[in-house]
Amino acid sequence: MINVKKRKFRRKVYISSLISSVISLVILCLGITLRVKKGCLGPLKSFRIYQMVMQSAVGENLSKSVKCDGNVGGNEGLIVLETLDLWKIYRVGKIEYPALRGVSIKVRRGEFVAVVGPSGSGKTTLLNLIGALDRPTKGEVYVDRVRISRLSGGELSELRNRKIGFVFQSYNLIPYMTALQNVELPMIASGVPPRIRKEKASSLLEDLGLGDKAHKRPSELSAGEQQRVSIARAMANGPSIILADEPTGNLDSKSAQVAVEIFRNFCDSRLITTVMVTHNMEITRFCDRIVYLRDGQVEREVSA
Repeated sequence: MINVKKRKFRRKVYISSLISSVISLVILCLGITLRVKKGCLGPLKSFRIYQMVMQSAVGENLSKSVKCDGNVGGNEGLIVLETLDLWKIYRVGKIEYPALRGVSIKVRRGEFVAVVGPSGSGKTTLLNLIGALDRPTKGEVYVDRVRISRLSGGELSELRNRKIGFVFQSYNLIPYMTALQNVELPMIASGVPPRIRKEKASSLLEDLGLGDKAHKRPSELSAGEQQRVSIARAMANGPSIILADEPTGNLDSKSAQVAVEIFRNFCDSRLITTVMVTHNMEITRFCDRIVYLRDGQVEREVSA
């Protein structure tokens, strides 16, 4: 009876963690959509919720240590992502459930890391903390040597916008926008001029084999094509890190391999660090390292 209750509780916590990730992107897209419809080119000072999720970079000053400088210079051995004794405890009434228990990992520039484990092991929770979508109960996260616990809400939002690209299982594309417009969204938040962002979005789609699909809406694209559009969107602001949460979960085996090969290519050619949560062990062969989580702890790490 007690085990059944524990399983139900873990399932609720796991689902709430997934929902929090989706809500963050929905708020981002809603804020940008309102901005586009109003024809506003300045910061969205009136949208407080939007500011907390993805602060517009226009008119904001972030310290030089956080400001994105691209991936110039290589430095493959540089640690760009690190967690130290990371804990996340969810509380429901008087009940505490530790989703993460002292997780410490290091990821180097250009490294492709898979995080695997059973449902409820803390994979998505770890990704949310690394991506600054949630705050740890205890412990620290460093992104490009920046201790993110010391950043303000606006600085965290700019860090997410400029340094981290997110890829989700369900794509989260705006249905009434074209592929090109979807890829432009993060650049609108960063205040990139229309001509430049259109050229960059077109180039990204071309690189991913979607040049002829740029003006099609998501409903006119296959699942694999939609995921490639979401990957292009994640790359729009030239991030140094990509966080992918079950990116192949809704894809057939062929499309899944194409998607993971894209991540592999970005790691090799652009030195973009990629952390991918997955249940599909077949695609982990494209990774450099596999981190196994169980019950909120790192069980082991192996070279793929």
